[in-house]
Amino acid sequence: MTFYIDPSTNVALPLFQPTDQGQQVAFDSKNQLVVFSYLDDSKSPAVTDKVRAIRNWYVCKTNYLGYDYQTLAWTLGGPGAKPQNPTCIKVDVLRKFKK
Repeated sequence: MTFYIDPSTNVALPLFQPTDQGQQVAFDSKNQLVVFSYLDDSKSPAVTDKVRAIRNWYVCKTNYLGYDYQTLAWTLGGPGAKPQNPTCIKVDVLRKFKK
C-alpha cells in the first residue's frame, strides 16, 4: 500500500497495489488495520523509542487525478489527527474471517 499525498490537504488516499516502496500496514489484536510509527514529533526533541499503532482511517469524498470518489482515506498526523475535509467520517477497517 502507498499513500497518494497532495500538499494542500492532510487527507491521503491509500492505494492498495503491489510495490516494494509502500507503507507497511498490519492488523492488530482487535483485527483493526493500523499503521505503525516510531516517531512522535509532538515533543521536542522527537521521541522515537516507542512503537505506536495509528488508526486514522476515514471515509471521505475525495478527488484523485481529477475524478471525485467516496473512498477510504487516511488523515496524516499522529493518533487522533482530524481531517480538514469536512465530508470525512471516522471508520475502523476490520479484518473478518468467514466461518
